[in-house]
Amino acid sequence: MIKYRSIIKQVLSISKPKIFDLLEEGYSRHNFKADFMAGLTVAIVSIPLSMGFAISAGLTPMQGVYSAVVGGVISAILGGCRHQISGPSAAFIIIIAETLHLYGNNGLLLIVMVTGIILILIGLFHLGDYIRFIPFPARYGITTGVAIVVCIAQIKNLLGLDFVSGGFSTNVAGKIMQIIAHLPETNIISLVMGISTIAGLVILKKIRPSWPNIILIIIIGGLVKFFFHLPLDTIGTKFGEISATLPIPSLPVLDWSLIWQTLPISFSFAVIVYSQTLISAIMVDESTGDRHDSKLEMISQGLANIIVASIGGMVLTGTASRSSANVNSGSHSPISGLLQAIFLLLFVLLAASLIEHIPLVSLSGVLVFVAWNMLTKQNLHKLLTAPRFDGVIFVMTILVMVFWGITNALIAGSLLGSFVFVGRMKSLTSSKHKMEGLKNFTAFKYDKKNDEYLSITPTTKSSILVCHLQGVLFFAAAKKVDEVFSYINKTQKAVIIDFAKVSVVDISIANLLYRVMFGFRKKGIKVIISGASSQVKTEIAHQDIKPAVNIYTKDVKEALDYLKQKLN
Repeated sequence: MIKYRSIIKQVLSISKPKIFDLLEEGYSRHNFKADFMAGLTVAIVSIPLSMGFAISAGLTPMQGVYSAVVGGVISAILGGCRHQISGPSAAFIIIIAETLHLYGNNGLLLIVMVTGIILILIGLFHLGDYIRFIPFPARYGITTGVAIVVCIAQIKNLLGLDFVSGGFSTNVAGKIMQIIAHLPETNIISLVMGISTIAGLVILKKIRPSWPNIILIIIIGGLVKFFFHLPLDTIGTKFGEISATLPIPSLPVLDWSLIWQTLPISFSFAVIVYSQTLISAIMVDESTGDRHDSKLEMISQGLANIIVASIGGMVLTGTASRSSANVNSGSHSPISGLLQAIFLLLFVLLAASLIEHIPLVSLSGVLVFVAWNMLTKQNLHKLLTAPRFDGVIFVMTILVMVFWGITNALIAGSLLGSFVFVGRMKSLTSSKHKMEGLKNFTAFKYDKKNDEYLSITPTTKSSILVCHLQGVLFFAAAKKVDEVFSYINKTQKAVIIDFAKVSVVDISIANLLYRVMFGFRKKGIKVIISGASSQVKTEIAHQDIKPAVNIYTKDVKEALDYLKQKLN
């Protein structure tokens, strides 16, 4: 009975959503202005993306937009990531199209509803933390693979081809062969419009990065089509008149035999939402130094998908591109996500008639541009200069993602990461790996009389903390390493990270360290790395970690001597 009580207690231990942080921090007019501009910027990005993803998946554009509204509201109010933006994702384009073909619209909505229930269970049982067992090369390989799949899916529209493919197969090679067979039917006007859209976005991003380039290019494309009477399909010619009314919530028709039959698909949807959302949250953490709550993220995504199923929308997930845009636009809090949902809703209610004039090829060009921007130069550089086996994981994950889907890519990336770790362990002696509370820390207090640092009992308020890491630090240890650093706060003047007993650091831990140390520097805490071996220095050098570190020292004593000069 005690065991069951502890499980129930764990399940019910839900922390506060990130929006409650504002009650402790306070919220000023300046904060609201920052959130307002970030919300407006993300809404401008979300409008064409939400419509484009929905259309590419075989749904109506409004299904994508309404889903983005729901995702924005729920993530902002109940989410566990301060800057996460939820909405339709490119990763679902092919799998939704295939599901619609096999089970119809009601079957798809049932799958989305069951997906939401699975996500809530994942959150309640704290399974979100297992995302850290997926190594960084695999996570970025999946993101890269999604970008490639999006680009391939838009080739048909960019070329203006009008043929019926043989079903909704996820066989990418087959799709490419079909496109090649129909190349003589290319619509030159469509191709020129598509290339012009992509070129215009690239140029505007370079010369006017602060402008809302996507919405400007969409407007220009619509005006060109209208005034020159170009023979191009628009949202209106494809889907008819766009209604400015909101959908009335109504649960899909319950069919228990169909629910049971499609349960594996629901799990696949849940795995994709799980990975996309938490990978996006980790990327946001790396940019801001914040820490997301994976439990709340899963619960909020689950609730959002259940609501989406009741309004006939599109499955939702945390989105890396829009979340990054939110951060880069100066978002201060979850209020920016709530505002972007409000802006989306106002756009639907006030400008529905304008949506009909958007050329479909312009949306395809936007999706290609967004896919390309998912491939960040910083992460690509890390992997190209990383040890050979990390590069192999990256490339293999991309290939599996493109040809066999995201679920298989997650499995393959994790397995390859495990094999690489086992290979590295062959040349190493075994070592312990303790990560419990403050047991990994020593603390020091400056003695003015003797001009030296004296060892004291470590507390969370100690001004100088030394974190002692030891053993083999690889991707599976990421969560525990992250927990160790959670004890560092603004009361510390400096933190010394002692690597003297660390034999190996892989790229996932090095990437985590970059995020952690970046967060420390942002809080005004000095960061010192001491006792690092040549292997450790080489690995963390690949992450361009130097800007986040004040100095490297050979041992803790040298680090304390440095602090004696800088702090006293």
